[in-house]
Amino acid sequence: MARLQKGERKDRENNLYYLLRRLRFGVQESEIAKEFGWHRRTVNNYLRR
Repeated sequence: MARLQKGERKDRENNLYYLLRRLRFGVQESEIAKEFGWHRRTVNNYLRR
């Protein structure tokens, strides 16, 4: 897996939390991945934290 630039991980986490607050319940990992252009597994890794 490629390393993220300094601060990029925090930016990604903030984007993900913003989306989750906006969409609330019933959102699938695949929908989040499509929204951000990430792989579904990447979304899963962020959600497990």
